[in-house]
Amino acid sequence: MTPDLRRRFVSEAVIGVAAALGLHFVIVEPQHSKLVELRRECEQIAGSIPSASEEIATLPHATAMAEESRVEAEAMNRAGSMARSESAMFTRIMQLALEHNVRIDRMDPRAPMMPSAPLPAA
Repeated sequence: MTPDLRRRFVSEAVIGVAAALGLHFVIVEPQHSKLVELRRECEQIAGSIPSASEEIATLPHATAMAEESRVEAEAMNRAGSMARSESAMFTRIMQLALEHNVRIDRMDPRAPMMPSAPLPAA
């Protein structure tokens, strides 16, 4: 290889390496920086998510709360059962009246047709 050819080859190789480095810093480095930042964010998010063992530890408490809610809902359902059946409600009212020696003169679930007479003054 002649000295001119060698010099030309070396200078073109240096230019090629410089161009490659320039392209790396212009194209690759910004993308690499974004990738590093995204990985950091992923690690932060992963660190803030509770582990499965922590979630399993709270499971008995959640199950107990659900069972307590179910029991309360059943109690409310039983307590309101009379309101869903007029005949059952009136039967129970009459039973309670008999048990406690209370007289019920009139019990009509409908609105009165005529206004009731005013009570006499005492």
